[in-house]
Amino acid sequence: MAEDIESVADAPVDSVADEAPAGEPEAGRQAQAPESIVEDAPRPEGGQDAGQEGGKPDGKQEPEDYKFEATEDFNVPQENLDSFAAACREAGLTKAQAEAVLNWHKGFASDVAKAQAQRESQTVKAWQDEILADAEFGGKNWKATVADARKALAHFDTDGRLRAFLKAAKADYHPDVVRVIARVGRAMGEDKLITKGSGGADSRPLEERMWPNMPKI
Repeated sequence: MAEDIESVADAPVDSVADEAPAGEPEAGRQAQAPESIVEDAPRPEGGQDAGQEGGKPDGKQEPEDYKFEATEDFNVPQENLDSFAAACREAGLTKAQAEAVLNWHKGFASDVAKAQAQRESQTVKAWQDEILADAEFGGKNWKATVADARKALAHFDTDGRLRAFLKAAKADYHPDVVRVIARVGRAMGEDKLITKGSGGADSRPLEERMWPNMPKI
């Protein structure tokens, strides 16, 4: 055991101050880098790198030229479809990929439209229930309410624009709208409209009797 310790102690220890043995790089000089296990691919003739075709980096081809047109079930402005197609081409999508995205959007838009229609239907149903339950205008008085309202619209809405607006806005069953228009028609059915300070019937036109302060056109 003592001999082993003595042999280790006698072994030379490298010193940082020792000169480098012949053949090793001198201090301050960088040793030659080891050869890589991955060889560089030979460059093709003409100076183009591998993976470049036709002068386009990474083998990318010219974007496919395509456009979309509105359909009956997806009637959107053509400029929107053109903008969508341009964005898809810029992103490098093929026509098939762009069509897949467009079809998804069509389905999404259809679902949104169906949900909106369902909400509108529920709202109109709630309006109908409210006006039909009204003690003055609904129930057994509903037929008279409808007749009075139609009379007022026929007399004052001569061009039908108000009726068209009410139907388009689905407000023809709105309780407040029905009450107001029916009251106008009911007032038209009265034989006489007595004004303040008058002892007899007022012979002025109905619109002047109902709105006396309205300026004449």
